[in-house]
Amino acid sequence: DLRTREIFEIPVFEVDALGLQIRSENTADGSSLKVRLALNNGAWSFEAPLAAKADPALVDSTINTLTAAKVRRFIETEQTDPFVQGLVTPSMQVTIYGNKRRQTLIVGNLDPSSQGAPEYFAKLEDNPAIFTVLARPFDALREAQEALRERNFMNFDPSMLTAINISENDRMIRLQKLETGKNDWQVLESKDRNEIQPYRADPAIMERLIKDLYSLRAKGFTADAPSTSDIESYGFNNPRRIVTLSFSEGDPLTLMLAY
Repeated sequence: DLRTREIFEIPVFEVDALGLQIRSENTADGSSLKVRLALNNGAWSFEAPLAAKADPALVDSTINTLTAAKVRRFIETEQTDPFVQGLVTPSMQVTIYGNKRRQTLIVGNLDPSSQGAPEYFAKLEDNPAIFTVLARPFDALREAQEALRERNFMNFDPSMLTAINISENDRMIRLQKLETGKNDWQVLESKDRNEIQPYRADPAIMERLIKDLYSLRAKGFTADAPSTSDIESYGFNNPRRIVTLSFSEGDPLTLMLAY
């Protein structure tokens, strides 16, 4: 009763990296997926299994949940069996890094005697004590590679936007910001290289379009390293539409849509 229920001693404000090793249940060789996130220059990013931006709010929430995790029940010494409890070949290992130190939690099998919410057997690395933890926070980590990814891929400053080009086959619509000091835009359409007289753009529609582009978020990630054949099968060798944003400073941003 007097034993501490805290698992991780590293406080949340010190955490600068998170490592996961998750055993695949669908492979005969029991191979593991290794995921690592690190805090660099105030921003969270994936370092493994791929280099990609991470969603800072979701990563912070995950780390808060892990550091707040508590022991549910200590297993009596005579009842411990690391092989049966799945701690010799664990389903997951969670490592928290901070202030030049680290702690690793080894997560094993489900506890068949748990009442109510499911619990896993677990232990800290280099510590023989076996205990149980709530399963839900650790089950969520199995999808960390995708769940913690940054989905806002249209990162730009709307105030710096000067033009939007929308092309489809031989047709192009150009939306151009006027140098009036106001948020005035004009529309130019071209087909077969023949330009049509420019028209004033509807301010409300332009505002909604820019807002929609700025708030675009990925629904899922189909392929992180697509091959040439993948690119063709997805239709990017002949995209349905190409949207290019130009800015008063910096390089243009191009979005390709295919289906």
